[in-house]
Amino acid sequence: AAASGEADRALALFGQSRELYEQAAPRSADLAGVLVQTGRVHDGRDDLDLALSCFERALAIYDEVAPVSRDAVVAVIGAGLVHQRRSEPVLAVACFTRAPDSAEAVTQEPAAMRKQLDAARQKLEWIALLNLGLAHMALGDLGLALTCLERALSILREQSPGSRQEAAALYGIAQVHLAGGDLDRALSYFNDALALSQATGARSKDTAANLSGIGSVHKKRGETRPRPFLAPTGPRLL
Repeated sequence: AAASGEADRALALFGQSRELYEQAAPRSADLAGVLVQTGRVHDGRDDLDLALSCFERALAIYDEVAPVSRDAVVAVIGAGLVHQRRSEPVLAVACFTRAPDSAEAVTQEPAAMRKQLDAARQKLEWIALLNLGLAHMALGDLGLALTCLERALSILREQSPGSRQEAAALYGIAQVHLAGGDLDRALSYFNDALALSQATGARSKDTAANLSGIGSVHKKRGETRPRPFLAPTGPRLL
């Protein structure tokens, strides 16, 4: 109840801010920023239509006034996550494909800012790649899914080694190998993901997802007939 009250308060304040920006600067990056924050609150409350409306309107503004800003990339990823939650993998892929290219453009700034911006770009890139891989997996494009997830894992091992996010990437790769029938690799990645998630104080649903994955490997090893591919329904990783 307390969390719901805070969300209501945030939406009320963002709403007041939006009204003022609508009057003073209706096509400004400031208004777009408020729309992104509003979209994130709606997303957290599972109001996906409202969230998507906010993200898409913010993107339309950013495309005009700040197309290569970090905030624009955050809006792209936000829209992609909503599409993913709405089981719209084609639209999610379109967003997550755009995000790394947009993030790369953010680094075209003065040298004094480049180090900070590059770190931000890499964070945005692995988020986009991880979710792009999951979206491709939902479409059954296992090769593209594996490429995206392995790139995300490579960035995470450089930027955030031993993190829960790295465990999420390992879990995703395991799911791709499981769907493709490479059970030995699937088992190896599930075990690595389980060990890492537990070492980082995993949430119980993360542990459950990895244990379920390991169980699925052993189940498939005992089957005599192939089964059709179904997209996994594991935890929301980001």
